[in-house]
Amino acid sequence: GGLEVGEVRAMCTDLLLACFICPAVVNPEQYGIISDAPINEVARFNLMQVCFSWAFSVKPVDWALGWERKV
Repeated sequence: GGLEVGEVRAMCTDLLLACFICPAVVNPEQYGIISDAPINEVARFNLMQVCFSWAFSVKPVDWALGWERKV
């Protein structure tokens, strides 16, 4: 068997979040999202926590494939 449409969508979503969205959230200056407002250490730490919480939670690809992580 091949993959179902939902599985492909979930994998693409996971890929986009992991490769583009999270890096831009953690380091917005590098991606040209903000340039005029400096981000202090506390704010940057909070941004990293958002991405790390996503990285260690159940991802769309896991849900589509029927996997559940017990945390």
